Amino acid sequence: MRGTFEGIPILEGTDNYHLWATTLEVCVAARCNAKLVLLGVEKEPYRRDVTGLTGLARAAICPSEEVAGDAFPPVGARAPSDVPDEEMRERWEKWAKKERNARWYLIMTVSEDLRGELRYVWSSAEIWEYFEAMFGPDPERDIPRKRARHLQRFQNILNDLRILGEPMLEEDKIRAFFMSLGDNYVRIRTLFVSKPPSEQTWIHLTRLINFDTTDMWPASRGAQGTRGRGRRGKRGTAAYH
Repeated sequence: MRGTFEGIPILEGTDNYHLWATTLEVCVAARCNAKLVLLGVEKEPYRRDVTGLTGLARAAICPSEEVAGDAFPPVGARAPSDVPDEEMRERWEKWAKKERNARWYLIMTVSEDLRGELRYVWSSAEIWEYFEAMFGPDPERDIPRKRARHLQRFQNILNDLRILGEPMLEEDKIRAFFMSLGDNYVRIRTLFVSKPPSEQTWIHLTRLINFDTTDMWPASRGAQGTRGRGRRGKRGTAAYH
């Protein structure tokens, strides 16, 4: 089985992210023609767009018990189209094969610690985005290593809980991470809740930590705040207000 992924390093974290991502892109493109699916450019055909949808509205289109490529979209989850059903299914299956391959490459080339919750992520493009947000370089400025280390330590705790059979819901995960920040709590939470509800997810929070703020880590004294109440958001995520 490892021969299939020959030449691709196992992603461990920030230190080897660039080598892993570059190699994986090349291999996915050459071996299964799935690079555009992996990068989110070639999107799933005929499934309705879920941008901005949360909770049951999103689950009706992207069921929580499925992942992208599992099943052809049922009528209620399908975007309007004049294409005959047989032709739709044929095109979708070609896309789904690429999606399954891209996801398989992602899952099999990351460490066990990082693999933990990937089965709950809808598509290979979202998994790719997740790792880019967590480990990818900032094109405009150097990201302090301690941010990445703090985030990775927290993720390791989440993985340990999952292994023990006690995975955290996404809204609990977000709350717990906020509380782990100490004096930075209020500042980061304020930035997070300024985002649209569809972007108040764990993936978007990791991006916020890694990309959007260069000076959040120096402590602002006396900034401890009150934990916000969360409501359920898309695919079990939390929208904080």
